[in-house]
Parts: sequence; structure tokens; C-alpha cells
Amino acid sequence: MRLPALHPCVYHMHRFIPLNPIRKRTIYIMRDGRDALVSHYFAMVRDPPNWRRRAERYIGRHLTIEGIREALPDIIHFLQTNRHASVDWRTHIETWQRHRERYLMIRYEDMLADPAGELSRTIEDLTGKRPDAELVRSVVQLHDFRNVTKRERGLADNNEFMRKGIQGDWRNYFSGEAARKFNEYAGHLLIELGYESDPDWALNVPE
Repeated sequence: MRLPALHPCVYHMHRFIPLNPIRKRTIYIMRDGRDALVSHYFAMVRDPPNWRRRAERYIGRHLTIEGIREALPDIIHFLQTNRHASVDWRTHIETWQRHRERYLMIRYEDMLADPAGELSRTIEDLTGKRPDAELVRSVVQLHDFRNVTKRERGLADNNEFMRKGIQGDWRNYFSGEAARKFNEYAGHLLIELGYESDPDWALNVPE
């Protein structure tokens, strides 16, 4: 029997797929864990009730958009111990570190700063060939946040998957308590990955 030809596929996941099928054409997108946490919170508010209720039972309060600042300290612990279709950020990063040679890594923040440059670099790393600059530019323009959402970056729609499209949004939602808890949980990785220079960042977050 002749097997069908394999075609390129894109799987957008918040978890690791089994390592056996991973090839060097697999891309791992990294993001500041604090921004990832905020994004995850808003996703839980939008998610089907059964997942949201699991978190609500754990933290003892309803998840609301307005209550994110008060809920985040407990959510940090909840996501470490309750796995539902994904793993927590620290586990994600530590798993990637153990198998980093099998992935092509891209930073979300670099994509925001220079989308055409990052796309060109990624294509060249995957194919060994420098892509056509005009084609890359047109692809970036087609998928630009403004074109897709009809909103400027930073203008939030909390009911949409593409909510805000910026980096550093955690500063708008972290309390001092949330910062300390995240620092205890994965502060060493923020430093190791270059998101912070020392653990004192958490001391500068207002209560």
C-alpha cells in the first residue's frame, strides 16, 4: 500500500507533543512567562465553563476580567498543580531546555519588534535558503495585528483570542504579591532567559 504524501502542517499548541515525531522543522515560540500567565488568565475567563470552574473552585472566587489582579497570586499556584491540555510555563521552559536541539526557538518579543526579520531568519534556518524579501513583507502585512483584528496594538478586546498584541502587559495586572509568587515559582528562568537581570524586579512592583 502506498502511503499518502506528507504535507507541511501547523499545530498551534500550549503543550509539548510527544518527542518522537519532533523534527528540526519544529518551532518553539517562547514568551515572557508573566505575559503568558496574563494571557492564560483571560483565556480561562473565555473558556468553556468546566475549565473555568475548576480554577474557580481552587481559588475560591469567580474568574472575571475585573478581578484579575486579585486572582493572579492564586492562579500562579493553580496552574502549577492543575494540568488541562497544557503544562505550566516553568515546566514548558524546562522541557524545552532539555530538548532544545530538536527545536527552532523564536521569541514572541522578537517577532513583535521585527516580524519580517524573524520570519526571514526562521525560513532560512528551516530551508537553508534566503526567502524573497518582498514575499516575506507581504505575508507579514497580511497577518499584521491591525489587519486581522481591525484594532491598533495595545487596544484590548478581552473576548478575542488576539486580545492585545503587545509585550509587557503583565505590568498592568501584577500586584506585588503576584510578582513575589511568580519570582519564587520561576524567577530564575526570567533571569536565565534574559527577561530580567536580577530577582529584585519583583520588589519594584506596586502592591
